Amino acid sequence: VSTNDGYEIKFECFGCDNVTQKVCSKCNDTPYCFDCFLNIHCTPKLKSHKLINAQTKEVVCKEHQNENCKLFCVNDNELICLMCAHDDTHKNHEIKLIKDAIPIIKPK
Repeated sequence: VSTNDGYEIKFECFGCDNVTQKVCSKCNDTPYCFDCFLNIHCTPKLKSHKLINAQTKEVVCKEHQNENCKLFCVNDNELICLMCAHDDTHKNHEIKLIKDAIPIIKPK
């Protein structure tokens, strides 16, 4: 995360010693690396939590850890990144920009 004076802030992952710039949106912005987030948030109760980029506040893709979600797959009711939109998982699915999908997004 960059501050106004140009310095970059990095966090230590809550689950290990890795450095990260990502936080959980529902765990009071607790910092997690991608692997620890997936390991800790694997229960059904925590599946709705999202890993977000602390600087941009965009959701991090659960399949492509260096990509932010910018799209919504209507068929699967999930946020996806540009790479996901082009793989076989979402082939022939209805894909929308997140801002255009807000009225139809259903809570999980």
